[in-house]
Amino acid sequence: MEWLSDNVVAPVTGVINEGIPPSDLAFSIALGTSCGLFPIPGITTGVAVVVSFLYRLVASAPVPNPVIVTVVNLLFTVPDILLMPMFVKVGE
Repeated sequence: MEWLSDNVVAPVTGVINEGIPPSDLAFSIALGTSCGLFPIPGITTGVAVVVSFLYRLVASAPVPNPVIVTVVNLLFTVPDILLMPMFVKVGE
C-alpha cells in the first residue's frame, strides 16, 4: 500500500491541491482513460504524453494535466492487457 500511496495518490493529491479546475481534472481523467485503452501495448504512455501536450496547443480546449493523464493511463495498463484478446478478435 505504501507504493500506491507514494506513486499514485501523492502526485494526484499534489496536483489537485494546486487548484486545478474541475473541468480540466475531468478532461485529464478522460484523456488518460482513452489513451490508456489504446490497443497497442507499450506505447500508451507515449501516446498519452503527446496527446496531452498537443491539447495544450489548442486554445479552446480544456488544459489537460500531464501528471493526471499519465497516472490514469498507467492505471489502465492491466485492463488494456486483459482486453487484448477482444482487440484482436475485433481486428480480424
